[in-house]
Amino acid sequence: MREGLATAFAGGNPRPRDLAAGHCFADRLPETTTPEQLREGGLVADDGAGVRRLPPLPDDLAGTAADAQLECVDVAEASARALTPVRKGDLDPAAYGDRLVAAVPPEARREALVATLTGRYDDPAAARLASAQVDCAAEQD
Repeated sequence: MREGLATAFAGGNPRPRDLAAGHCFADRLPETTTPEQLREGGLVADDGAGVRRLPPLPDDLAGTAADAQLECVDVAEASARALTPVRKGDLDPAAYGDRLVAAVPPEARREALVATLTGRYDDPAAARLASAQVDCAAEQD
């Protein structure tokens, strides 16, 4: 089951950093969930293999998955990595990350992550994070 979780978290075509985060997630999440919860929530298949596409998670599982993810991934750093190629290299990742951390406190980042894991992309918490990401990148223009 650990490999299934790690694979699902790392996604398709993962880089070494993604694989490390996936294994971290796969180590952390089972500390606060049961295999049955992970299967019922759709994080792993019945045989323990990874799933190709994560479904929207139930609120309780989304909360524990968000906590595990936040232990393994720096949201500001991941956001900067995602934006850098889009911005064709004109983003200062450190400055962007510092601004994002200042703009969105840890609990708000968690709320945004829970909202996206449950499929509520129009949730105010998700919108706040997305808006802060745009604003923090635009400050470098």
